[in-house]
Amino acid sequence: MITSELLSYVKEGKLNNALARIYGEENVQAQIERYTEAISDFKEIYGEREVNLFSVPGRSEISGMRIRNFLSVSIGVILLKRQSRRQLL
Repeated sequence: MITSELLSYVKEGKLNNALARIYGEENVQAQIERYTEAISDFKEIYGEREVNLFSVPGRSEISGMRIRNFLSVSIGVILLKRQSRRQLL
């Protein structure tokens, strides 16, 4: 799925059931906002391209960096990029 399609998919509520199973029904809206922001940031940085979403419990390691329970888009690229930007600021 390309970036704009995934963004529409999330905004239209097509992930709501999965988000409720993972985060609890009371947290769905906050997760929609979180996912929307991450996908939008990815699109702004990398443009329109094929993306995937992954959710893993606890800590994970992507390219030698430990990631703690964050949204991962396209093999963690957005996470690594966002962390780098924050560290530079």
